Amino acid sequence: MDVNGCFGPVGDINKIIESFHCKISSGPEYLCLCCELIWYKTSLKKFNVHNYKSCNQNVLSKCNLIDDKVTLDNHWICFTCNSYLRCGKIPRSKANKMEFPNKPACLNLTSLEERLISPRIPFMQIRELPRGGQLSIHGGVVNVPADVGSTVNTLPRSLSDSQTIPIKLKRHLSYKHHYQFQHI
Repeated sequence: MDVNGCFGPVGDINKIIESFHCKISSGPEYLCLCCELIWYKTSLKKFNVHNYKSCNQNVLSKCNLIDDKVTLDNHWICFTCNSYLRCGKIPRSKANKMEFPNKPACLNLTSLEERLISPRIPFMQIRELPRGGQLSIHGGVVNVPADVGSTVNTLPRSLSDSQTIPIKLKRHLSYKHHYQFQHI
């Protein structure tokens, strides 16, 4: 910016815009090895266990960083976890036990099955914005509380009782048409 608060020549703005588009061309698709959060590539650095020689081995083992899988070259660590480990501290995500539980293999559910056992059923319209391809919520979001006690008590069903049930999920009981339909 110049003294008057304006940008310089148009070429400078185009370079800035091009740099921005280059940085966001790939979305947040890189996983931090320590906190298991998804980050942009610019927020991470390559993980190398040799950078943490001064760190206590107990700290590294609590963060699951001493493992056979860590020797691969395609692992990343976020700057937050990196700074904690360089100081010899456990990152807050691990110290507070903020980690994702493992998903059981039997819970490969369809979207309708997920809605049936969900304590709240959200209804919203998600539309693509005119420029940029980003998604936005159009209108209000309605969270309908659901009593899933009867559904959960009937699960898991026995093998002899394995008939399919047609489910029609409506936005409102008085509506004629269904929102989702599936045999479960």
